[in-house]
Amino acid sequence: MREISDQHPFKWISNRPLLHGSVRSIAGNGVGRIGGLFVSIIIAAQYGANVYTDAFYLIFAGVAFFLNFFQGTLELSFIPVYSEIRSTNKPEKERFLGSIFLRILFVTAAIAILADILIWFLAPIFGGDQRRDLSYLTIRLTWEMSPLVIGLGVSALFMALFNAERLFMTAGLLPFFPSLGIMIFILLLRDVWGIHALSFGLLFGGLLQVCVIYWICKKKGFQLKWTFTSSYLDKILRIGSIQAFALFLSAAMPIIDRVLVSVFLREGHVTALENAVRLLQIPWSLATVGYINVFFSWWSFKSAESDREYVNASFKKLFIFSSIVFITLSLLP
Repeated sequence: MREISDQHPFKWISNRPLLHGSVRSIAGNGVGRIGGLFVSIIIAAQYGANVYTDAFYLIFAGVAFFLNFFQGTLELSFIPVYSEIRSTNKPEKERFLGSIFLRILFVTAAIAILADILIWFLAPIFGGDQRRDLSYLTIRLTWEMSPLVIGLGVSALFMALFNAERLFMTAGLLPFFPSLGIMIFILLLRDVWGIHALSFGLLFGGLLQVCVIYWICKKKGFQLKWTFTSSYLDKILRIGSIQAFALFLSAAMPIIDRVLVSVFLREGHVTALENAVRLLQIPWSLATVGYINVFFSWWSFKSAESDREYVNASFKKLFIFSSIVFITLSLLP
């Protein structure tokens, strides 16, 4: 306690990398999550809760699935491999980044095209013969939002890279830009484009996010060597495949529950569900994404340097910190 009182609080925090990184990550993720909730409030105020907002949120859940899947897989597999390369084989780093970037680009482009085709067969589930206008809207929104899958896949890669490079606030802030795009398009084009202002705003925000990523990479000096091959790709695929199935099921649940709600409940319930989930995700994301990525990044870095003492000590800190956070959150009304 005397050590804390003798130092300025900001200096005391900055001298502790895990705590300093957690504060920055929580701040970035807080802005990103609150921005998403703010957008939901604006959508509810401007559009209400109806069959059209239900259709938007249903397609959005499908798009978000790929972000959650790619982000979860990459953070668990990319960060330790990247940390190893940075410590033992720096010349391979640019080739490794370039090869993963190109593979994600081609995979997500194929997914976007496949989604545009499959929606012709899946759209009648939400409308049927009595609501052909809803089926058509679902198809249109999918076409408008499917390119976002490419941007989200690329963004997931660079969020993992920024966490690996301990740019925790930067990684946490990136999800704010799609929300910003929606807010801009609601303000400017709601009366002209109706519900389509949301999908094009989301697409614009995703493009803005990619531009910000490019600017950050250029400023920080990150380089990518364009190639499909890397000696570390097999390793990252082995690591990623272990948790890919579990992440697939976890990321698919939001789509499944929204489909069930849209089929069995009256219109507007998908919108209500989305707003409730966004509200609950704020404390959850601050308690998990906000600091666990910080610990994981430092673990990977120190493990690559064979500093097992640091890894074990930080694990104890994570356990204590998590117990305090989750017990506190469980007591919230």
